[in-house]
Amino acid sequence: MQIIPVRLCEQIIPRACLWFAQKWGIAQSEYEQSMRESIARNGIQEGLAPSKAMKQKQNPNAIHTIPQWYVVLEGDEIIAGAGVIENDFHSRKDLSPNVCALYVEQDHRKMGVARALLEFIQKDMHGYKRLYLVTDHIGFYEKCGWKYVCDVDTDDGKGGRIYEIETEFEALQD
Repeated sequence: MQIIPVRLCEQIIPRACLWFAQKWGIAQSEYEQSMRESIARNGIQEGLAPSKAMKQKQNPNAIHTIPQWYVVLEGDEIIAGAGVIENDFHSRKDLSPNVCALYVEQDHRKMGVARALLEFIQKDMHGYKRLYLVTDHIGFYEKCGWKYVCDVDTDDGKGGRIYEIETEFEALQD
């Protein structure tokens, strides 16, 4: 299992966009725009292999920018993914950024994939003091160290629960 920040692997964008679109019913073009924005905002040279991209000297603001997207690969197959965006379609605009679109393929559930992905994101996003997410699940996120904040209205009218987690915050250096 390998967790890849999409900003470091531009060649995975077409597959990642298709995968996320199939899971969440949002147009591939919206995912592509967001993923390409994450590359541009991070000042990453496009087209590098993941191992070379990881070694590339990155923009010091890289982990201070959103959106961010992540995929989990097993071999060449995407088995899970998630993103980090400003707001995941809820009324509490002050609770940002939000982990969103977390999905693990059915065959890979209950194997620690979601937990590993959440921990990776928490470490990667250390330019922010906390991360938030909105969900209707109860129990799973608490087991992963997330704390319930409040109930929230969502754009789809169903409502949800907001959770937060601290990161290993590192302030911007001037």
